[in-house]
Amino acid sequence: MKVDGWGGIKGDRYYSKSQTIELVKISIWAIIVVFLNHTYSKIMVTTVSVEHIEMTPGVRGGKPRIAGTRIAVQDVMVMHLKMGYSLLEIATKYDLLVAAVYDAMAYYYDHRQAIDREMAEDDAFVDEFMRQNPGRLQAKIKELKGEESELGFI
Repeated sequence: MKVDGWGGIKGDRYYSKSQTIELVKISIWAIIVVFLNHTYSKIMVTTVSVEHIEMTPGVRGGKPRIAGTRIAVQDVMVMHLKMGYSLLEIATKYDLLVAAVYDAMAYYYDHRQAIDREMAEDDAFVDEFMRQNPGRLQAKIKELKGEESELGFI
């Protein structure tokens, strides 16, 4: 096989002059794109579209939720990150737009600290409420075990 100086050989394949030029162009563009992404990623601000998220006082305690539903951003986060549902599964299961579910996760990641803090506060409230207000079943179990209730009425 004769190579005229412009073409190239890769493995068993010979590239013509025009093919070699196209490959070089593609390679140069790829290098430019990588360079620009690396350079500007440090100074560019990315805005995430969250057009499917709304907050309404009196609906789910004013928590951010998928527009037109009562499904909160934190519900989507729990289903996806803690229960292992894919975002497509969540969208299908609750008849939501896939974009709305992705917006919910984008909103969560943009406001992660505040949402995680609010969830921890909610969990602490529930734990304290349950400790102070044991259900009849828990009281009956304690009674059967011969334990005295923390509130002293059993």
